[in-house]
Amino acid sequence: MKLIINNQEVNFSLDQEKTLPDLIRSLEKWVIGQGWTMSGAWINGKDLYQMDDWENFELISVETLEIEALMPQEKLKMDLEMVRDFFALMIRASEAYEKGTDKKALWNLTKPYSDLKDPLIALLDLPAGNIDDPILLMELLSSQNPNNITAIIQLAQNCIFSAEMKLKRITENSPAKNLKALENLLPLLNQVSLLWQTGKPDEAMDIIGNLMDVLSKMSEWSSQPQIQGILIQIQEALLQKDLILTGDLLEYELSPLIQDYLDQNSMSD
Repeated sequence: MKLIINNQEVNFSLDQEKTLPDLIRSLEKWVIGQGWTMSGAWINGKDLYQMDDWENFELISVETLEIEALMPQEKLKMDLEMVRDFFALMIRASEAYEKGTDKKALWNLTKPYSDLKDPLIALLDLPAGNIDDPILLMELLSSQNPNNITAIIQLAQNCIFSAEMKLKRITENSPAKNLKALENLLPLLNQVSLLWQTGKPDEAMDIIGNLMDVLSKMSEWSSQPQIQGILIQIQEALLQKDLILTGDLLEYELSPLIQDYLDQNSMSD
């Protein structure tokens, strides 16, 4: 069996997996362990979740298993874009009703929106004054009352605005940007001790400050116990003005972990 993750072939061997569901669960567990979210799977080129009988599919029949894995923020971005596009479709359907070009499209969205409503409330950071908008929108759609169309458009626009604002925050703090910033900082960590020794403490502290800023935006990784332990040691060394220990911690303890993290996440490129 050939295993491909994010378009890269991965060497692996079966452990205790006897069935396809066993294998998928193991892969999901591994993907989560890498800090990603499994967003798609294909068996022999066919979408796994579109196959009615995939749970009965024999492992011996699997020639190729392809996995798509996204970092959590990438998955969130994709979900928000889907929500935004759905509400844009709702507005277009409302306008078509008002123009008399299509009297059914809007009300046909009632069932899809019913399925979407609850996860949508958790997904959007709605202002306090608009927190009930998704519920009210469900009531208006269910009524199929033409007098409610103006209100439906307004509520849909509110939800689009919330999705766009959250997308903007995610884009400004994108995983790709953070990884690139971390990659650029990595070789500088080895220079911190030298900068202190050569009378350039401000440059050394700038590097440390920039590192802490990037790591604060990557809390899912930097909050891991091993990373946190090193960061606490660095903080204690700085407070004690032990510059040699600080440099050693950056170069010999933290840098290898950052390099491993960058290597692992190069699969997401």
